Amino acid sequence: MKEFLFIVPLTPAKFQTSIRKDLYQLFLRSLDNQKSDRWMALMIGEEEKREGNYIYLDSGAAITKREKLLWVCKWLAGQTVKPRYLIRMDDDDIISKYALERLSGLDFDCYRDLYHYNYDISTALVRISRLRWFPNTTVIACKHHAVPSPENKDLPLLMSDHCSWHEYLASKKVLESPKYHPMYMRIMSPASKSVHETNNIEITEPQTEDIEAYNRYKGGGNWKRRHLGDFEEYVPELLDIWNRYSKSRISRKLSFLDRINPFPL
Repeated sequence: MKEFLFIVPLTPAKFQTSIRKDLYQLFLRSLDNQKSDRWMALMIGEEEKREGNYIYLDSGAAITKREKLLWVCKWLAGQTVKPRYLIRMDDDDIISKYALERLSGLDFDCYRDLYHYNYDISTALVRISRLRWFPNTTVIACKHHAVPSPENKDLPLLMSDHCSWHEYLASKKVLESPKYHPMYMRIMSPASKSVHETNNIEITEPQTEDIEAYNRYKGGGNWKRRHLGDFEEYVPELLDIWNRYSKSRISRKLSFLDRINPFPL
C-alpha cells in the first residue's frame, strides 16, 4: 500500500453524460501527472480490476456516494496494511500535479485548502473563496478515518459533513495549502448538478432548463477570468469540453498583468 490513498466514488454509468465523461478523463490525467509516485487510487464503481496505481472495486448495491464511502470504510477496516493518508476526491475535479510532492516530509493529521478554487466550465471564470470548512478533497491521516463522526456516532469521520470535522480536529495538527497553490480545483458544470440531484434515475444530456438551474446553483461571488497557476495546463481542454458540448466558443483573454504575474504577492 502506498503512503497516499485516493478514495474516488465513481459516477454510475447510468448517470454519465458527455461532459461528465470528458471531465473524468481530465481527472485521471491530473492524477497521472502527479510529481510524486507515492499514491494509489481506490476507484469505487461497477467493476473489479487493477491498472497501475488504480484499484477498481465493485461496490455492488452501494450506488450513491454516501453508500460507497461507507462501503470503502468497511473495506479498509479489513486490510492488514493501510496507507498513511486518505484523500477523498470526486471524479470530475482536478488535483494539482504538485499536491503530493508539496506534502513530502511533512507530518500532520489533516491538510486542507483554506482557499477554495471553483472553475465554471460554461464561462471559464474562476471564484476563489476563503472558507473555514473542510472541502471534500482534504488529506486526512488514515488512523482518523474510522473515528466516529461528532454528528453521528455510527458513521466514520470520512463520511461526515466536513463542517463537523472542526470538532474532532480542533486539537490535531492541521496544515493549510498556500493561497495560490491549492491541492485541487472544483469543476462546476451542468452535469455535476444533474448528478447531485438525480436519485438512481438514468439521466440524459443537460437541457436548457438544466443550464438555467445550474446558473442559479453556482451562485454569486467574485467570478473572474484569471491565470490558474498549477491548473493552467488543463484550461485548453476544459474550454474544448464546453465548446464541444455547447457548440459555441468561450473567449478567454487574460490581461497582460495576469500573464506576467498571475498571483500577486
